[in-house]
Amino acid sequence: MTSNLSVQQRETTMSFIIWAVIGLTSGFVASQLEQRSRRRSVTAILLGFLGAMTGGYLYFTFGPTPVNGVNMVSYLAAACGALVFLLSLYVFRRL
Repeated sequence: MTSNLSVQQRETTMSFIIWAVIGLTSGFVASQLEQRSRRRSVTAILLGFLGAMTGGYLYFTFGPTPVNGVNMVSYLAAACGALVFLLSLYVFRRL
């Protein structure tokens, strides 16, 4: 079965999937490091996911055109986005 998706559409789809995996993984690791309650674990996982999707999407949208798509810099942007969201969660919890 052949697909009508272009190469760029496939790269974009793969980027979103990998950003989601990065976010869920970073949220899970953060929740395991804290080990407080199940509700906080779900919150950390969701914030990791949202941060990675936000960071990856912002880089994809505003980043240099030749390096968009499936690449390590895009994944680093997603990981940084997840880190920012998770750190803000812990800062707000401490206030």
